[in-house]
Amino acid sequence: LPVLPPGLRERVLAASLRARDAGRPVPDAPLISPVEAFSRAASAFYAVLCFLDDDGWHTPVLRGLDVQGLVGHLIGVEEDVHRSLSGDPAVADAEHVESTQATALDQAARRPAQTRADWRRAVDRTLDLVRPADARPRVAVHGLRMPVGALLVVRAFELWTHENDIRQAVGWAPSVPDPSTLRLMTDLAARMLPHA
Repeated sequence: LPVLPPGLRERVLAASLRARDAGRPVPDAPLISPVEAFSRAASAFYAVLCFLDDDGWHTPVLRGLDVQGLVGHLIGVEEDVHRSLSGDPAVADAEHVESTQATALDQAARRPAQTRADWRRAVDRTLDLVRPADARPRVAVHGLRMPVGALLVVRAFELWTHENDIRQAVGWAPSVPDPSTLRLMTDLAARMLPHA
């Protein structure tokens, strides 16, 4: 391995701290609520769905699912989130893929426009349920027990991940979350590292 010049690490760290304080992103990303982050991720995902033609909906994406099946999976996830936000304890230990598989497969018989509309309704219902989120500060869904805000950031991350799964499957360039949503995602991921 090449030998680094003496003091290089210290000079790099000092220059980094002069450029910005630790814990402050550069460029600064305005802080948004987890509800806003989820809403933004949902809007970006929905935009991708709106640009797909009928053939695109039948492109294989993940776990043997085409785009339509993957959107069906996400409808199932939102339904589990609804159950959790409504206080249903049974959804706490539901398995993420298994609990949504029937919904994913059910979408195959529908027109893509119906699936897209079903997914948008499910997301809008989630937003309706979480806007007064202080009424239920912690939830449990798919083996995760966390504050509602953290769940929404996890959901934003899942939507962004599956948006890029779809983009890759149909040959589109990947997307990057907006800086404020990305800030919430990375902050949550960093806080979860000691528990992983």
